[in-house]
Amino acid sequence: MITNYKDIAEAKTKLIHRGYNKEYTFDIQNKCCRSNGHKFSPKDLCIIEYHRFQGAKTETNPSIVIALEDTFSNKGILIVHDPIIKSGSFINFLEKVKIKLRTHVPKPMSGK
Repeated sequence: MITNYKDIAEAKTKLIHRGYNKEYTFDIQNKCCRSNGHKFSPKDLCIIEYHRFQGAKTETNPSIVIALEDTFSNKGILIVHDPIIKSGSFINFLEKVKIKLRTHVPKPMSGK
């Protein structure tokens, strides 16, 4: 499913509606933590989809909403704002997280 959201609030609301009900946060030890304190390394997570948003007045305040699934099949949301997005530790962490491949089946062309 390819989805575009107008802002972070809409993305969060719609993802929660789709079952992404856990909340992840990025910590300085390069781990993602669920709200209940479980920590996950990059190998324990899979990015299902992500959405990038710019600041309201300028393009210098980016935010990313990432839909994740962990090794326990929990689905959740990681919302990251600038300056964490630009930090080396976040970039290094994110580069190691698997991204779920999208399967797209094109509609057959009509034989006219």
